Amino acid sequence: PKSLDALYDLAYALHRTGDGAAAGPLFVEWLNAVSRQPRQVTELRAGQLASAGDLLSSQGELDRGDSLYREALAIRRSLYGERHSLIAPILEALAQDADLRRDFASADSLYRSAEAMRRAVYPQGHPSIVGTLNMHGNSLQRADRFADAEPLLREARALAERFDGPNSLPVAQSDVNLGFTLTMVGKYTEAETFDRDAIRILRSMFDDKNAMVVMARDHLGDAL
Repeated sequence: PKSLDALYDLAYALHRTGDGAAAGPLFVEWLNAVSRQPRQVTELRAGQLASAGDLLSSQGELDRGDSLYREALAIRRSLYGERHSLIAPILEALAQDADLRRDFASADSLYRSAEAMRRAVYPQGHPSIVGTLNMHGNSLQRADRFADAEPLLREARALAERFDGPNSLPVAQSDVNLGFTLTMVGKYTEAETFDRDAIRILRSMFDDKNAMVVMARDHLGDAL
């Protein structure tokens, strides 16, 4: 119904502006209304469920968020099959929630599935793979699996430079992640190179009080 879509649109708009406190009850009202209707197997409904899952997960309701992600995933698989670019973001969302639970084994598996999906859809590479690799690498860092994170973060850095150029924010973000990992595996000289590159790029964009600049400088201090 049109009024149901309007309710969702309002909740989503509030969520996008960062007003989760106002968006939450509206999303719950929308979900309750949707649950009383016949199941819709459409991309619109899958997107709505995924966005509602984002809101709930961001508020710490991981189980409810995951339930919506999985419903959205089932819809997209029924629409597109197992291989489609719209499936990977839901796998990544489920991986992030697993990471928050410190269920690192599940997060690792889900990130690997998302990476495989993106590689299958984009065999020549794609900027979206950079984000997946960095998220996976960060999760492995939190699991103290730095040696496993290193090749993923090296690839993320190489792809970021290929797609965005050597002086871009994605390269700086990848430099920060890779530099930290290299420090943790004892490759201090190489870590210093990436940390200094991150600082160079970030200082061209932000002042020294920026959180990413501060982080990069802290990582450089650890590498020296």
